[in-house]
Amino acid sequence: MSRTSYIYIFCFLVTTTFAVPVFAQTHGALRCPATLTHQAKSYPLSRFSIFDGAPEELADLIPDDDTGWKLDGYRSTARKLYLVCTYENTNTTARFVIPENMKFCALKGKNVECH
Repeated sequence: MSRTSYIYIFCFLVTTTFAVPVFAQTHGALRCPATLTHQAKSYPLSRFSIFDGAPEELADLIPDDDTGWKLDGYRSTARKLYLVCTYENTNTTARFVIPENMKFCALKGKNVECH
């Protein structure tokens, strides 16, 4: 398996001070994990957001159409794009930088798939 086949992305647990490695990219696509396990409990995915810049800046992007987000239009600045996954009954979130080579994030039911 080549280095470009899979990218390891770090999931930052917002309510803690450490990072946990998460393998959220499969077959060249990035998506929110369907469940988050934290302190021996599992939480189902509730929603997700795509941000232009750090999520703390609250620049939450709305989809370009009913299929998803065309990322090229947001790549003109030096700001990174983030995928933030929110889970039911917890303030803990999963946060991913969307790699530069990904051009589109598609709505996939209750989840999103960036490729």
